[in-house]
Amino acid sequence: MIRASPRFLKWQYYFLNENLNRVKNENTKFIVVLGINLVTVCMLTLVNSRLSQWGIFLYLPGLFFFLSCMFLESKRGVIICLLTGCFLDIILNTPIGFHGLSLTLFHTLGKEWLRGSGNYKLWRSVIFQLCTNTLLGIVWFLWLFSSNHLEMRWPFSRFCSDIFLSSIFIIPLGFWLSQVAEQLMTPITNHNFKAESQL
Repeated sequence: MIRASPRFLKWQYYFLNENLNRVKNENTKFIVVLGINLVTVCMLTLVNSRLSQWGIFLYLPGLFFFLSCMFLESKRGVIICLLTGCFLDIILNTPIGFHGLSLTLFHTLGKEWLRGSGNYKLWRSVIFQLCTNTLLGIVWFLWLFSSNHLEMRWPFSRFCSDIFLSSIFIIPLGFWLSQVAEQLMTPITNHNFKAESQL
């Protein structure tokens, strides 16, 4: 009868424990990022309901894909983008899947950009979010303009003013959300480092 050595059993235990800790940490990060996204969407909805009396609408979907690029692996990041995007579609009354698929696409592009970028700077990610936000705004405007059967309209003058104001607001919000996420992720990362250092 073959018996495993105590050293082998010890290393097997540590390997299993490390994998369980890694999965647990990834799931915790998933919940944190999803929570930040959903809370931010709800807050923006409340702000827009107040601003609507002055004819102002902040369109900020560009905020909701880059945190998953920074902190999550690809599969969980895609799920985050799909859930957040569908939530945006419901709130903004856009076709289900418009924001979900768009955020997923830009998540994939952002992930590749981070992987290929040697010297990551936070301001670069904010500029990337700003460009993405403007592009999504243009696509949505063109889609509304070409869909004559839709009741919702976005006049060109208001579109320009809304995108301009949204571009101003997305810059500080992009920095702020990234810093909040980093502070929330620090205990998770430190816990994971501590667990690995015990091996």
